Amino acid sequence: MLTLDSFSNPAEIGPLYPFVGTEVLLTIIGIALWILFHILHTREESRKWTEAEAAFDERLLLPGSGEPSHVIASGPPLT
Repeated sequence: MLTLDSFSNPAEIGPLYPFVGTEVLLTIIGIALWILFHILHTREESRKWTEAEAAFDERLLLPGSGEPSHVIASGPPLT
């Protein structure tokens, strides 16, 4: 059977982790970095989206004409 000779009062021991007192500062830094990450990530995704859209538009152009290939440039109107 296990017996303990003394018990400590948890209020007297205090916190048992490093950087005690920096919780608020670290939380603010964490939230700021989280927001910064989302801003940078959105910018990068927008840039990549624009590049992909431009590449897609270039593939739809008729060679040498500058007009989209899905548009009929001449001929009778379709009815």
